Parts: sequence; structure tokens; C-alpha cells
Amino acid sequence: MDSGYVFDPLDPAHREIRLLHLLPGSWEEPLCCDLQVVCLDDYPDYQGLSYVWGAPGIVKTVRCCERSHQVSLMGEIFSRASEVYVWLGDSLSEKDIDDITPRVLDNGKEVDWLGETARDLSKWSALSEWESETLAAFEILHLLSLDGHWMEKPVFVADEAGIYHIAEDMRLAWEATLKLLRLSWWTRIWVVQELVLAKKATLVVGSVSAPWHLIEDFCRSYLEHLPPGACCHSSVTWKMSSDLWQDIVSLRLATWTFYMVKNEVLQAQQKQSSVAFLQLLWLLRYKQATDPRDKVYGLLGLLHGQRHTLLVPDYSISTADAFTRCTRALIDADNSLGALIGPRLHHPGLPTWVIDFLPQENSGSVLFFQNLSQRISSSAVFNACGTQELRVSSNLNNLCLWGFRFDTVRRTAMPWQSGLVAQTLEEWEHCAATAKVHRKSDYPDGRGWADVFWRTMIRDTMRKLERNGGGEVRRASPGDERAYLSFRRWLSGQPGTLDTDETSQAAISSFRKAFHIATQDQYLFTTHKGYLGLGDAPEADDEIWILDGGRVPFLLRPYPDDSDHAGCFSLVGDCYVHGIMDGEATRLPGESSTREVRLV
Repeated sequence: MDSGYVFDPLDPAHREIRLLHLLPGSWEEPLCCDLQVVCLDDYPDYQGLSYVWGAPGIVKTVRCCERSHQVSLMGEIFSRASEVYVWLGDSLSEKDIDDITPRVLDNGKEVDWLGETARDLSKWSALSEWESETLAAFEILHLLSLDGHWMEKPVFVADEAGIYHIAEDMRLAWEATLKLLRLSWWTRIWVVQELVLAKKATLVVGSVSAPWHLIEDFCRSYLEHLPPGACCHSSVTWKMSSDLWQDIVSLRLATWTFYMVKNEVLQAQQKQSSVAFLQLLWLLRYKQATDPRDKVYGLLGLLHGQRHTLLVPDYSISTADAFTRCTRALIDADNSLGALIGPRLHHPGLPTWVIDFLPQENSGSVLFFQNLSQRISSSAVFNACGTQELRVSSNLNNLCLWGFRFDTVRRTAMPWQSGLVAQTLEEWEHCAATAKVHRKSDYPDGRGWADVFWRTMIRDTMRKLERNGGGEVRRASPGDERAYLSFRRWLSGQPGTLDTDETSQAAISSFRKAFHIATQDQYLFTTHKGYLGLGDAPEADDEIWILDGGRVPFLLRPYPDDSDHAGCFSLVGDCYVHGIMDGEATRLPGESSTREVRLV
């Protein structure tokens, strides 16, 4: 670059950006480039580069006076690029490599094909060069993405007991694939919109490249064959060794969010933009950002033309203020309390009603997002508030709403725990039975307790999972009870209890999936009026409120009378309470007298 280069600020009014031109030269020559200021409205031709910063131990301070302006354009910048190159690093190891030579990189050659040569590499007993290791990793993804049942894939082999493992001649290539998907690029928040909005994307490691559709094809093959109800679920998924299944989960977690976000963006026109954005914020909550405010700002580009009406990036405010503004903007845009749906995972300094976008231990799990996504989506089929429209105001960290207290929590059972499903369900059944004995009559809405219990286990909703990972939510029907009974008998270990016809097996698998999604990280609770519900970490004497504009009930916890917030409430979270999800509470005599409630 010319040492005489003079920096001139960009003109935000003309939507200016800078393009970096790499000048011609041989591999051994110094890298030379030129900067050009262009206007996006002139539709310049350029390629995009998606990458992450280098080693965290090497720190350089870069001050950017155009940050907010450029951030607001990032989505459009990458969506207009003719192609986006995803730079994953010089090799599958993120350690500094000092001995890169023209011989290794072969003068910058690009390998962008997958065929018999790469397949041979995947079977080598040793991978001698970085290119070989990367090609082998790409080939494993290629084999997994091909049409056909998973038991036919040469990557796997079944032992005498019918348990699937990695084929011995594929083991080194399999380890290379795991290394590929553990690179830091997959964990960062900013790269999501850079990839998802690209017209065309190419993965690059050193001098080896592969088309992005390799990742999409792998995700599509997984969704078509392995989930509950799919063709290979009982024959392959249930018969994988624990080590193989953990590896498959790792591959899925690294790639799944990109696939899901792309489908969410494509379907965004069918949803209200604020609802779609809320789901994206939760889906990508576990992604990393150096600046926590970018957990919000780094995704605004996915809103396309609607982003300016929702939120404008502002790096002069604190992280807590950015999260608060985002939550309030979502409430206003949706004209409902959908933004309050989801676990309140609080870091210090955040009001309890504000969405905490900082990652926590389980926020990257598929079940965590599916549970949350289903709660957001299923709110559309509920209407707990009846005809009461949203009334809201906010003052600093306070959110003022209107509603009425319907009931209080009487008792909670142990939370749902992975690996202890049978024990958890037995404990929940005991909790429900105790509530039945305490009430000494039928359920408050007149239903039988057995019917109420199984419907509560799935929040009274079922979802038909589609190839893109989504699916339409519907209310549970009487026909789903048969699937529940078969699932319950199977869970208790009774032999010969699963129906053998394909239709029944598919129904049982769908119910099992709905059960695991609905109960993920949830507590069963009973109320003083005899209701059953599911919620996030409720405690005895928490209050169940019907809030104006809330399509589901909410759990609120009053502050002690001697506290600084006496008379106010903390938001525990949304909840499912069987029998009041369709506005029944608003029609009961003496229950619908609303008053102001203040959340802090």
C-alpha cells in the first residue's frame, strides 16, 4: 500500500464503503494492495471475505470512527458480493504456522473438487500434508451428504452386536473432519450474516477449497434420515456407539445453526419480522462476540430492509442498555409480549424482563433452541389474554404492564434431566397424583387428570418436523394419546409394547420428540387452585399472571416488602398452565380485574 495514503472519512449519506484491491504479483513478492471508496448504490462488483481474528494472545488496538455506520451496512455488503470466501485458516490447526512455503501451497493453487482422489485420501493411514488432511475432511462431509440411507455410507461399520462405529480406514479422515468443525470461525456471531446472506460461498483452508453447499447437503441428509420419525432413526440413530453419537452431535452443532438461520431468513417474509428476529437471537445466543453488544448488532443485517425500523447500532451505550433497547423494540414491533417468552438467564446489571444474549452452558444445544422456538411458535395457537390488548410503558429499567394475578405455585417437581427421563416422568406423575388427591375432584376445567397430564407433557402441541428443521405447530388431538401410552410403556421397559406398523412408529417417534422438546430444562408445578403447568425454575408462591397482550401466562416473583423494589416483580418466565391457555381465566367471574404491574 502506498505509504502516502491519506485517510478520508466515508460519507454515510452516500452509503460509501471501501474495497481492497489485491494487485498482481508472484507468490514470493510482497503483498501489494490498493483502497477504493465506492457507493453501494452504484452496485460495484466485489467479493467478500468472512474470517475471524487471529491468535488472542497477539493484541493490536484498532480504532474505527465509522463503526456504527459500517455495521448498519454489513448485511447489504455481504448480500451484494458476487461470492463470499470463508477463510478458515492456513490449516486445520489454529496454531501459528511459520513454515508455510510455496511448495506446500503450490503457488496458491485452489482445489475445489471432490472425487475419487479425495476419497482415496480419506482412507490413508497417514495424512502427510495440510492439504491432504483438509481434503479428507471435506470428503467425509461429501460422503455424509450423498443420497441414500446412512447404514449404507462407507464411513460407518456395524460390529457383531449391530452397533455402528467409524470404519477403521476412515478414522484419520473422521478426526480431520472434527478438527475442521472445531475451528473458531464456526463459533463467532459476525460470520453468520456474512455466510447466510451470500449469493455463493466457498470454504477455504490454506490452498484447498470446497463449496458451501457441502455443509447444507450434510444438514439436509441428517434431517431426512436421522431424527425421530425419519427412515434411519431406529435402524441407525439408536444403534450408534456413544462415541460416534457424540461426534455426530458435534458436527451437527457446528453446522446446524447456519442451515437453520438460512431457512429462517428465507421464511422471514411469512413471519412478522420481529418474531423471526427474536428466534434468530435465541438460536445464535451461544455464538461468541468480542463486544457483547454485537450479539444484537451483528444480526441486524438479517432483517434486510426492516432493520432500521427495529434498532440502530449505537456503540456509545452499555451492553445492558443495548439489550434493554432491543427487548423493548421487539415488544413494540410485535405489539405483544412475545419477547418475554424464554428463560430469563440473567447476568448482573440486567433487568429481569430483558433478554440476556450472553452465552451460557446449554444455550447451544439443539433441544434448548427447539424448546424455545416451539414456545415462541406455539404462542400463536394460544391466547391466554383473550381480547386484552397490550398496554406497556417503560422507565429506565422498569417495564410497566397491565394484567391480573390468577393463581400461585403450590409445589414444584424435579426438573427434566437428560438421561433420567423415566425417573423424571415418574416423579412428575407422583406430583400430579398428589395434586389430584389434594383437590379431591376432577381437574378445574372438568377434564380427567390422565388427559391433562399427557397434554401438559407436550404443552398441548405437536409439530410436524420438515426437511428444513421447521414445521407447522398444531394442537394435540385425541389420537396423540395412543402414541403417548405406547411411549410411556416403552419408557417403563415393558417388552413388546411398541406398535410395529410404520404409521404407529412414526406417531410414537413424533410424540417422543415433542415430549423431549417441551420438557427440556422445564419444571412441572402445581398451583393452589389445582392446575398443572410447566415453567423455567418456578418456586413455591411464585405468581401466575395473565398480562394484557400476553398470549401465554407468565410467572412473576414479588420482591420482599423490605427490599428496594417492594411492590415490584421479577420475571421468572413464560409458562404453560393447562386449562387457561385459550383465555379461560379472563372469562371466570371476578378474575379479570386488571391492574398495573411493574417488572424490574
